[in-house]
Amino acid sequence: MPDILTSVRKFLRARPRSVYEVREYLKRKEFQTSDIEGLLRRLTEEGRVNDRKFAKLWIDDRLSRHPRSKYLIIKELTDKGLEENLIEDVFSREFPGYDEVEEVRRLGRMRLNKAKRDDPEKAGRTVYAYLRRLGFSEELVMTFMEDEVR
Repeated sequence: MPDILTSVRKFLRARPRSVYEVREYLKRKEFQTSDIEGLLRRLTEEGRVNDRKFAKLWIDDRLSRHPRSKYLIIKELTDKGLEENLIEDVFSREFPGYDEVEEVRRLGRMRLNKAKRDDPEKAGRTVYAYLRRLGFSEELVMTFMEDEVR
């Protein structure tokens, strides 16, 4: 059976992880709780596991490469064991210019242009479904639809 350091190194090599993810991974590997907690303290002190940094990287990735609503990003991060107040703090400090209304417009217009080329009759439904799947509220999506889809 591999030792705890070997296991965690492999796990952290793939991508940054939250403290919760590392803890759960090591529990599944059936390491002792005291060993897990000791290692987590060490990794945290060394800066190799940092929930704030993890949240910043995750949010940046979601906003730049894999767009999602703020609501959905918060849900993803809470599912990874981060506290909502930490996530909100990272959003407000690291992404102060984030404007969900503008994000809906930007993404909606891109999808609308593509949908009109593919099937003009279904364009409105396609854009609506796309924006809702990304986690944007009914209210924001409907406002976009009323303003942009004719």
